[in-house]
Amino acid sequence: MLDIITKEIKDITKQLTFFLIVVIIGTAIGSIVFNSIDDKQEIISNLKVIVENIKNVQNVNYRDILNSYLINNLYLVLVVFFTSFSIFYFCGNVGIFTYLGIKIGYIFSLALSTLGIEQGMLLTIPMIILPNVLKIQILIYFNTICTRTYLNLIEKDYDSKISLIRNFITRIIIVLMAIFLNSLIYTFINFNILVLLKKYFT
Repeated sequence: MLDIITKEIKDITKQLTFFLIVVIIGTAIGSIVFNSIDDKQEIISNLKVIVENIKNVQNVNYRDILNSYLINNLYLVLVVFFTSFSIFYFCGNVGIFTYLGIKIGYIFSLALSTLGIEQGMLLTIPMIILPNVLKIQILIYFNTICTRTYLNLIEKDYDSKISLIRNFITRIIIVLMAIFLNSLIYTFINFNILVLLKKYFT
């Protein structure tokens, strides 16, 4: 199974490259959008509240963090799934990855603008950049297999469709396991890194 997944990842190099470029473009758009806002005081105040909460955290409720992050990730998986199984699969998925890029660029620019480069990087690397590096690649893989399955289901005969669906279900399970692993990494590694770095926030 690992060999099959490795081969599939090699096969989707073009799609992976394309959607990563889409995310990068979205990140640039998010940064431009933030910098074009005239009145940033309310947004900056909200970020400062988050930073203060991190500085004052004593007991980390890992269950709540894991549940919240996992639910958000599963929501994205569902959106990718339903978008890929529609006639608007290309435009829909471009929109999804552009949105993810805009979100990253917006928050990244907000953190740098509010906290400065050093503290902004300390905040965004464990909270935004590291979790999204793996998550975006998982979603691109899932998007590709969903789209391919959708197009093949249209063309295949009944017997081929049964085999195709079985293989697709196997890959869904793998994607869900990867999403759960990504959520665990964020909860127990990235968030703890952030807590360890809280003394550097002023």
